[in-house]
Amino acid sequence: MTVAVILLALAMCPAAWAADILVVLPAPSDDHLCVSTALPRALAERGHSVTLAVPWEPRSGNNHVFREIIYLGFYGDSFSSNILIDQWRTNRPWYLENAGNVVPGWAWPFLMTAVQWYVGQRAVEHALLHPEFERVVLDRPDRRFDLVMGELVLKQEALLGLAHRFDAPFVAVQTGADDAGVAHLMGGPTHPAYVANRYLATDGSMDILQRAQNVIFYAFDTVGAFVFHLPTQRRLLREFSPKAPSLEELVRSKLALTIYNHHPAFGWASAMPPNVVHAAGLHIQAKPLPKHLQGMLDNATAGVVVFSLGSSMETSAMPLEVQRALMTAFSEIPHKVVARWSAGASKSVRVPRNVLVDTAWIPQADILAHPSAQLLVTACGRTGVLEALWHGVPVLCIPRFGDQFAAMALVQKHGVGIGIRQRTLAAFRAALGQLLAPGSSEREAARRTSRLLRSQPVPPLDAAVRAVEDVLQWRNASHLRPASADATWYQLLFVDLAVVAAVTAVLVAAPVLLVAFLCLRARHRKNLRGRSSRKKAD
Repeated sequence: MTVAVILLALAMCPAAWAADILVVLPAPSDDHLCVSTALPRALAERGHSVTLAVPWEPRSGNNHVFREIIYLGFYGDSFSSNILIDQWRTNRPWYLENAGNVVPGWAWPFLMTAVQWYVGQRAVEHALLHPEFERVVLDRPDRRFDLVMGELVLKQEALLGLAHRFDAPFVAVQTGADDAGVAHLMGGPTHPAYVANRYLATDGSMDILQRAQNVIFYAFDTVGAFVFHLPTQRRLLREFSPKAPSLEELVRSKLALTIYNHHPAFGWASAMPPNVVHAAGLHIQAKPLPKHLQGMLDNATAGVVVFSLGSSMETSAMPLEVQRALMTAFSEIPHKVVARWSAGASKSVRVPRNVLVDTAWIPQADILAHPSAQLLVTACGRTGVLEALWHGVPVLCIPRFGDQFAAMALVQKHGVGIGIRQRTLAAFRAALGQLLAPGSSEREAARRTSRLLRSQPVPPLDAAVRAVEDVLQWRNASHLRPASADATWYQLLFVDLAVVAAVTAVLVAAPVLLVAFLCLRARHRKNLRGRSSRKKAD
């Protein structure tokens, strides 16, 4: 009887700790969803009740564990009159693939920061206006949530209004590297002398020219946020949560924790405060492969090359001669190739016998986990590169836009791969030959990085789950918030101290100077009287 009672109590423990969690991820990116839904999924598997709001169904993992999924669709569907959205919808592959040829490298941080402001505004507005989100979340006065989760790296601060609405803490899940904008909210380092803009093509160590560029980007981001971005987010906050306090107060009182998919083994070390948790690879959980892929990888005696440009780029956007150069280069190696290739593009080029083309989606992380995986050819998105390095697979980078150039700089810094900008047959041949050579230095460096990533004291997903459940237990994480997070700009720059020092100096010096002036004047008058008396005597 005692054993039965103990077993029953143990079985009821998860339910006793179960919390209602709202996760809002409106940004339209499969790569982002792959990472940002891993933690909510793990929380749901532990017995928490998780309501998920996403553009479309996440492609990886078991989605049946969620209590409810709200499909928001692409935010551009709500703003069809906007010229940028029309351009994206009509020419999305072309726009992304060729953006690297149109925009000079020095301008990327300006462009991508402005894009982030735009995406943040549209994504938040679309999510909170969505009829299904209103029906399930906003229009039910009895609905309560113990925690709200979202992604702040895409400038969605107005979502903190949901934390105020439900009187719940907010946890941010970041899919990429440390971001200075989010670090500022958490009280982390942001000084442009050593914290590089995430879109600056640097490996973290900046020369004098890059530091000059970084200062300019920092000023643009700071002034632009003050003039454009934050007023927009404040307007959204007032519109959807009219009784909410200021955005700054919500950041101070509701933003409890940020979880980064980042590790200094691929990136750079940073002195983050305890309210930031690094959990690199939290989404990497090996799953069984489809039978046709499993059979192909098992029988690939020379190994397998994985080709994928990620969810934001399409091979059909590349010029036909580049597509043919890639396929020709693949046909000349003894390895099998698994390629995510656009349906239209696959009909325009001859596919070699050693290349398996998938026009929809490939389980990239699961393929890279197979012992036959030898190389990832990628656009150099941080998620894909991290998946490859987790499994000790080197990478060949073909960056096109965004922070992919910065990721390529890190790949080259750590020696785990190479990057090419010239998309020619000769360049592809040379790169494949170097990276697939037996005992290549890039492969050894990738394996070393894999050991570093896997040597974390606590598995990354477990660390993230534990951190979130600590927030749930204490209802906040104010004890983790450093004083630097609440310091104003004039405090950080000692402007207030300088003003006080100047006023004090004036108040102290003025009487002294006045007394000195009066003494000197009195002495001068005395001297004048003395001279006058001597003249009369003479």
